Amino acid sequence: MAKLQHSANILVADDEYDFRMILESFLVTEGHTITTAEDGADAINKLQEKPFDLVLLDIRMPRVDGIEVLQYIKQQYIDTQVIILTAVNDVRIAVECMKLGAFHFLTKPYSVDELSSLVNRALELRAMAILEFLSLTNYHYDFGVHVKSQNSITSVARRNKEDFAMVFTSGITPYTSDEVSGPTEKFIRNYGTRVHHMAFQTEKIEETVAQLKKEGMEFLLELVGSDADGLKQIFSEPSPHTLIVNEYIHRYGNFDGFFSRSNVEKLTEATAKQ
Repeated sequence: MAKLQHSANILVADDEYDFRMILESFLVTEGHTITTAEDGADAINKLQEKPFDLVLLDIRMPRVDGIEVLQYIKQQYIDTQVIILTAVNDVRIAVECMKLGAFHFLTKPYSVDELSSLVNRALELRAMAILEFLSLTNYHYDFGVHVKSQNSITSVARRNKEDFAMVFTSGITPYTSDEVSGPTEKFIRNYGTRVHHMAFQTEKIEETVAQLKKEGMEFLLELVGSDADGLKQIFSEPSPHTLIVNEYIHRYGNFDGFFSRSNVEKLTEATAKQ
C-alpha cells in the first residue's frame, strides 16, 4: 500500500538550533510547510500569528517550557495536534503530556521513518473523525463532494434513504487569512468544530420561506436549486444563542440526496456571511 502523504503547516519548537534545522529540512522534503520556534515563548507567538496543523514540541526549553505550550495549544487551538519530542526518557512526563492531549511522545534519538509515520498519523485525524463516527454507529459512508472553489470537502453518512443523515464539511487546508482562506476554515477558526445546521424537509418551500421572511427570519442566501437539480434549499442566518443554522430543503421526484454539486458550492460560500 502506498504511503499516504499530507501537506501541512507544521511548527517545530526546540531550543537546539541544529535540531530545528534538521527537522525542518526533513519535513520540507516530505512536502510540508515548516515554521520554527527557538523556545516556548517564541512558539506561542508563532501560534498567535497563524494556525498550524501540527506542532513538534520539545519539553525542556527556556522562558516557557513544553508542558506550558502544550496546555496553551489545547486551550486555544484544540484541533492542532502535538507530538512531544524530547531527550528526557521519563514515563511520568510522557503520561502527563498524553493526559494534556498530546498525540504522541517520542524520545530522542529516533529514526526519520518513525517520525514520518507519526506525523502522517497525526495529520490523518481529520479523516479519522468521520471514520470513528462510522465505527460507533450504524451509519455508512454514502458520498463526498470536493468543492474546489471553496477549499472544502463535504461528505455524507447515512443509514437508509428514509432516516437521518450526517453531513461533514471540512477544509482541505488550514486557515491562513481572511483574504485567502475559504468559508469552512473561517467558520472553524471563529467557532471551532461544531454542529453547523439542522435540516427540515419542507413542502411548498417557496411559500414557507416567504412566510418566514415576513415573520422576521433572515437568510444567508436566496433559494438555490430547481426541479431539474432534484431539490431546492436555503440556509437561515444562525441563531444568536446556539449559532445553529436552519436548512429548509424540498426534494423533487425520486431525488434522495442532500445537495447538488452546484448547490453545495453556493451553500458553502454562504457560510462566509457568518
